[in-house]
Amino acid sequence: MTEEDELLGLHKYWIWCDEMRRNFNERIKQHPLPRNADAGRAVLEDVILMCYLSLWYSLLYVLCEAWQKKRNLRDVNIEQLLSNEEMLGKLKKFRNGTFHYQPRYFDPQKFIPFLVLGRESAGWARQVHGAFKEFFERRFAEQGWWPEN
Repeated sequence: MTEEDELLGLHKYWIWCDEMRRNFNERIKQHPLPRNADAGRAVLEDVILMCYLSLWYSLLYVLCEAWQKKRNLRDVNIEQLLSNEEMLGKLKKFRNGTFHYQPRYFDPQKFIPFLVLGRESAGWARQVHGAFKEFFERRFAEQGWWPEN
């Protein structure tokens, strides 16, 4: 597999992941979480919000997993973020809860370990997402495929 194949293959998953993130952020704007509410509980009560969050985080894990298997691409920022094995392991369980059938409506062993970290896990997910965005923008600009700002 060529470097270009890996780059484009990863980018496809980032595009899907980014679309779910945008849908999640738009839903939050339309239906803000109540002040002084338990944010985790509020997310669970809004099934559509949870749908976007679950797909965003799960596709982010697919992207992280693919990154670790790639052969030709390197990025110090991404690799540093993915070195957090605890966070990555919890995100993997979250992905499994999303994409593998769970008989319980909301399996606490799959989803809760990542969500219970609250701002820490959300911040890490946003950092990872942003690091991939910066990587693709930089690489595509180098290839002449991305307009420079």
